[in-house]
Amino acid sequence: MAGKNIKSMIRKYFCAETQRRWRNTVSFHFCIIIFLVFLVSCQSTSKVLDSSLRQGTQFLSLDSGAVIYVVADTKKARQIIDLLPVKELEDKQIKQMIDKTDYFIAAVFPPESGRRFQIASSGNYPSFGASLAFTFNSQWKKQKEKGINYWYSKASGVSLLVNSKQAFAVSGVNPVNPAAVPAETKIPEGFNQFTNQAPFSCWLNNPASFLNSILDSAGIPLQFSVKNFFANLFPAGGKHCQAVIRLQFENPTHARGMMALLNLAGNFSGGDHPLASIFFANPPVVDGSNLDIKTALLSEADLKGLFEYF
Repeated sequence: MAGKNIKSMIRKYFCAETQRRWRNTVSFHFCIIIFLVFLVSCQSTSKVLDSSLRQGTQFLSLDSGAVIYVVADTKKARQIIDLLPVKELEDKQIKQMIDKTDYFIAAVFPPESGRRFQIASSGNYPSFGASLAFTFNSQWKKQKEKGINYWYSKASGVSLLVNSKQAFAVSGVNPVNPAAVPAETKIPEGFNQFTNQAPFSCWLNNPASFLNSILDSAGIPLQFSVKNFFANLFPAGGKHCQAVIRLQFENPTHARGMMALLNLAGNFSGGDHPLASIFFANPPVVDGSNLDIKTALLSEADLKGLFEYF
């Protein structure tokens, strides 16, 4: 009889101890979940974008029609990213997300498209229990498309999906599976060679319109045809970066003509033009059909002024 009582006491003890540990574990994990509220789902996706998140490929898994496309090594480009005049980058959770990202590709769309951006990233994201965190956040609603779960916030107009190795985000007035990219965007010829593993690189989808607006603002109302506009950004210490810009033309004659125009604009501006530090700080260099421009050191204000021309 005594033996049975001892066994009963032991079972009760371990039962109580197990429940106590379970409650502590749940509380601990729940705190982690709330802290990592920016994560989305443990649902994995069969679509692998790792090859598209590294420079040197011929396609990016992003939609067409964007104004600008970006490829970045997040660790090396963190100083540059912090300087970008993008409101979402000020969010604490977004900053934590960036800390865990290795590479990302992004597209920024024109206002008339009804959306702002599309992002795909590769990193190391602690996705345990993250879907539970969004369950407790009334701004996010769970969506399901073709067996893949993701989250959508009507307040911000953002659809988001994260697993342990990848993250996808797209903005729009309606929920859309962020990982479902119907077509791949071809990288312009010469872009990979130009980037040469730079930490932050981009190209413009309609460079002629952008360049002509620059010339017009500098007092040169001429229309000039340009094939491609590439840019590499490098950290330059403090709160500054520096860019190397390449303009691609149909032939060397056009490249030399643009060099003459930029030199003229630089002399005309006298260094007072808002874009002087970007386009007129150093003499442009012609390399065949390419025109390369090295900027002065760029501040956050300089980058904001440049973004206004997009």
